[in-house]
Amino acid sequence: MMYHKIIEELKKYSSGAASEKDLERWMISSYQQVLDSGEESAVMLANEIDALFVEQSEGLVSEAEVHYILAEILRREESSVSFQLGQNPIRVAAARSVRKRLRTAGQVTDVHLTFQGV
Repeated sequence: MMYHKIIEELKKYSSGAASEKDLERWMISSYQQVLDSGEESAVMLANEIDALFVEQSEGLVSEAEVHYILAEILRREESSVSFQLGQNPIRVAAARSVRKRLRTAGQVTDVHLTFQGV
């Protein structure tokens, strides 16, 4: 599963076993595999990391910011439903279904009520 492979690569980077350049090279060389996998979570994660590297190459974020953001991404993903459920399609679909029902449909409007005496 490509999602878990990306997480493994993030862990290597986070632990110091791989450099930022190593992670970037791996992402570039594996990007097509991620797309071909059809794993929505893997594609979204790869796109997020790729966008971060693009921002860095354009001078929009520093190396320190990249390090911090990648650590935050790893923390977020390790606590996500997809990671915890091991990408079991039935479990993930059920969790997403429940999450959709919990979301508010549309914009929330603050209604101001006024009291008019009887």
